[in-house]
Amino acid sequence: MSLNQAQRYEIRALNAAKIPPKNIALQLKVHKSTIYRELNRGGGRQHYDPVKSQERADLLAATSHLHYDYDEDDWKIVDGKIKEDYSPEQVNGRAKLDGMGVPSVATIYRHVNKDEDLKKHLRHGKKPYRKRGEKKDKRGQIVGRVPIEERPAIVDEKSRVGDIEIDLINSADHDANLLTINDRMTNYSLIRYLPTKNAKDLKRTLVRALKDFEKTFEVKILTVTSDNGKEFACHAEIAKAMKADYYFANPYHSWERGANENMNGLIRQYLPKKESFKGISPRKVRWIQDKLNNRPRKRLDFMTPLEYI
Repeated sequence: MSLNQAQRYEIRALNAAKIPPKNIALQLKVHKSTIYRELNRGGGRQHYDPVKSQERADLLAATSHLHYDYDEDDWKIVDGKIKEDYSPEQVNGRAKLDGMGVPSVATIYRHVNKDEDLKKHLRHGKKPYRKRGEKKDKRGQIVGRVPIEERPAIVDEKSRVGDIEIDLINSADHDANLLTINDRMTNYSLIRYLPTKNAKDLKRTLVRALKDFEKTFEVKILTVTSDNGKEFACHAEIAKAMKADYYFANPYHSWERGANENMNGLIRQYLPKKESFKGISPRKVRWIQDKLNNRPRKRLDFMTPLEYI
């Protein structure tokens, strides 16, 4: 959404009064991503200038139809983002968010495919396709499981913070695990190392991580959704500790936890299936977590989860 000059002066006044961008958006009746973009483009929260921001907007409007030639400096920026493991779509979307001239996604792909070093930073490989509902779940049933069909419809809207998906990624030799946690609305990710698949160990690690999440962002965990692995057998204790509702997706219905599946795919970019992560350092785990939370997402208008939450 485009802002006018009067709105930009209002943003400056509200920002100077330390009003959070989310609340500024409510007052101006625009999406919060519009305010975040405007502040980023106009000098940041510390130095936002409505006059320069308006001049820039006018210039962009006047020249939007012109063809832009990308020089060596532009491609250095693109290369730098690719080497940070951004996808071409994320490079393009984030540059637009920051008000920069940027090549199209297809142009970036062509550029990357000519450079073997850059190609290494693209995501490769996906899980083999399984026809939906094709196989039955052969694992033991979990006592007291509540199926995802009973989960409130609002969770599907991804309109609130606190609806959590969780999963476990196994190491190559099945000798270690990563507990992956994500918020459905913001895509904010948490990753925790687990040496075993013991349900009680998982419960302790998960509850600790979720309570830290609540405290850090001043939010409330509302729902938790997992698959039917026996490692989630302590679901009732998790629900009680978090004062949240716990639901189980249907067997082999990975799309019911789509955000978490996507998160796991991103992690595999740093820890391929053939690589063991037994004894992985907390620093490495945190590094991967930070990578994901500072990676722009299309669904968030190319803001990062850390910016959006």
